[in-house]
Amino acid sequence: MYKTDSFLVGKCRSLRKKGFTLGEIIKIVKLPKTTVYDHIYDIFLPLEMKERIKRKVIERITKFSREMKKIFNLKPHEWFNEETGVYRVSYHYVELANYIWMKAQKLRKNIKTASLLAKRIFLKAFFDDEGSIHFDKKLVRGFQYNLEILKLIQKLLKDFNIESKIDEKYKEIVISRKLNLIKFRDKINFSKGVYINPNRKNSIWKKKLEKREILDYTINSYKK
Repeated sequence: MYKTDSFLVGKCRSLRKKGFTLGEIIKIVKLPKTTVYDHIYDIFLPLEMKERIKRKVIERITKFSREMKKIFNLKPHEWFNEETGVYRVSYHYVELANYIWMKAQKLRKNIKTASLLAKRIFLKAFFDDEGSIHFDKKLVRGFQYNLEILKLIQKLLKDFNIESKIDEKYKEIVISRKLNLIKFRDKINFSKGVYINPNRKNSIWKKKLEKREILDYTINSYKK
């Protein structure tokens, strides 16, 4: 059913009038956020519902602030706009930014000589976050604007005998051919519970699938 079908539009608006939030409606109708918003933007939530949402947001922010206080002994700058209802928290600490940057640099240096287990965890995290599978072209791809990081990923893949290519134009590393895909699946793979977004306009699946499932489908699609 096409996403602008009158039935879906009516359902979105009906749910909104009953007090459902944008996120709740998205889960029910399984449409992209921008599409749902276009259908309901002119229907305002009751005041009590707005207050409930605001309390939940503040609870999440408060919990995060406690963690930052416990780990880094930092206090946030807080703002609340009475007119818009926006509650904002930010941390303006150069020391924290420098600390995170130094940790990242240290990781990039040390991972080259780390154990295979550590390298596997590093690669899995990278592809969980930046990776995708092109079923038709039978490719696993990982996106990263930093060429040095792509070269690092390529080097670590070689440690598992997985061949790859770097496409500098599209800022990605590409794993192709059945043997390499099998090695990637057996030695690295995607984490369990990492799903694709089935609501993307260019999605061929139209249902919720784990990346590792699609990888299996891709490998099995090769002719015997």
